[in-house]
Amino acid sequence: MKKIKSKGVLELRKKPSKKITKVKKKVTPIVVKEFLSSRYSFNIISLSADEKNRIKEIKYSYTGILLIPKSLKKLHSPKSVTVECSYIINNDNSFLNLRDYKTLTKKEVIVYLQKMLRDDYIQGMKDIISQELLPEIKKIEKLPWV
Repeated sequence: MKKIKSKGVLELRKKPSKKITKVKKKVTPIVVKEFLSSRYSFNIISLSADEKNRIKEIKYSYTGILLIPKSLKKLHSPKSVTVECSYIINNDNSFLNLRDYKTLTKKEVIVYLQKMLRDDYIQGMKDIISQELLPEIKKIEKLPWV
């Protein structure tokens, strides 16, 4: 027979272990919305010159490159679109007509193009490129409330 202790309470051989739970503060991440954007650049394809080596025509390309943020790389693939154009130089007293084409740098010709081309012409080229890069984004010019 088992002897009962004097207090009348049986002791358990293994005591239940207490679980310590740590309280963690829920951290909400900051959501940054990233968008697709484009980068545009000029490139000179060829030059046409007269008998005095003065530039008469500039053939150039205007290239748009789709910039994709890291978070959207899985959804979109890299793209680029090129629009080719030409600019005919009038017989004005611009520095291109006064100098030999061999003495000009590429940067000088590109800066001249950017100054001489109208802003709405460049915007038109950008619109053509953006329609090719992102056909799902529509540009709405006729607003319903106007």
